Amino acid sequence: MSAQKATLQMQSPAGDYIGEGKTYSEPTPTDAFVSRSDENTVTVGVTAADGNFWTLEFAAPLGKQLKAGTTYSGAVGVLSRTGKQPGISISGEGRGCGSEAGSFTVTELAFGPYGYVQNFHATFSQSCEGVQPSLTDSIAVDDAQWPTPPRIALRPAATAHVGSRGNVTLHGTYICGYGTPLTVTGTLSQGGVTGSIDLQLPCPSAGTASWKALVKPVGGTFHAGAATLATAASATDSNYGIPLSKTRTTAVTIS
Repeated sequence: MSAQKATLQMQSPAGDYIGEGKTYSEPTPTDAFVSRSDENTVTVGVTAADGNFWTLEFAAPLGKQLKAGTTYSGAVGVLSRTGKQPGISISGEGRGCGSEAGSFTVTELAFGPYGYVQNFHATFSQSCEGVQPSLTDSIAVDDAQWPTPPRIALRPAATAHVGSRGNVTLHGTYICGYGTPLTVTGTLSQGGVTGSIDLQLPCPSAGTASWKALVKPVGGTFHAGAATLATAASATDSNYGIPLSKTRTTAVTIS
């Protein structure tokens, strides 16, 4: 997410393709920094006031979490790393390495909820194709402002209405914040009679919203009386692609 305080320093020697032999200093508030992470990889995007833009990725070996106070040597491209090799990728201005080689040291790292980056400091060295002069220096991101952790909830009403053909109308409320649309599947059961629901609900910007579903019976006809509704609701945190899910079983009185 957007950082309140951040600085990128890069020293590019002659022959380095990414930095083209120049020195760069990109600080806030002049320049904008946006960070994201899944705790294995930290990605920082920098958009400078002068039009420069950079993307920096730092990754622990596959399946491991980045840790402060650790030097990750023998780094390869982020997409090429293994369970033993860390990854690094620094690109910008439309320039990227065909393959990367380098190292980085994480000097400070703190995660917020859902792996959001709170603070990230690192020094780094990257060589394109492992033979070009190395692009070096440091990045510091502080006080990144993550959104309120998303939450989802589906709340079926405890009552439902049965129509003349045995179809049941269910209703209720839901929450999914700023995530992707809420996907809802469920089964209404009454004895040997069942019926399913399958909904795509738009996420409200704030508060709760209402939903309604018509359930057609299979194996008989629904009638007035007690029934059970089992539901599964899922969405994705649109900021970081984190999957969210909730299941629920509700006693429903059909009338």
